Order: sequence, then structure tokens, then C-alpha cells
Amino acid sequence: MSVKIGAAYIRVSSDDQLEYSPDSQLKNIRSYCKQNGYILPEQYVFYDDGISGRSTKKRSQFRELIG
Repeated sequence: MSVKIGAAYIRVSSDDQLEYSPDSQLKNIRSYCKQNGYILPEQYVFYDDGISGRSTKKRSQFRELIG
């Protein structure tokens, strides 16, 4: 049986998106991983907070994720 490794990218671009808080996003991602047999190492959890999604130029953690 092979190990499935997951990664999480968490971003909220404004305070108006509180229902999508970083904590709730990570909780949902961890739940998905657990239900689907993925391991989510802490070094594969990436955050970009308060950054617009229009461009990846300012989203350093996203760029690190896609490497």
C-alpha cells in the first residue's frame, strides 16, 4: 500500500470572508485528508493571508507550493 501525501494551500483575501477563515479551511482540509487516506505534513501547509487571488506575484506561499 502506498502512502498518499497531501498539501494544503490556505488563503483569505479579505475580512468579509470570515466563514472561510484559515482555521476553518485547514480543519476542512485535514478532515478530507483523514477521510481519504492522505497524510498532511506540517511543512506542506501553506498560507497567504489578505492577498488578492488575481495574480500569483504576491502569493509567495502559493508559488512555493507549486515549486
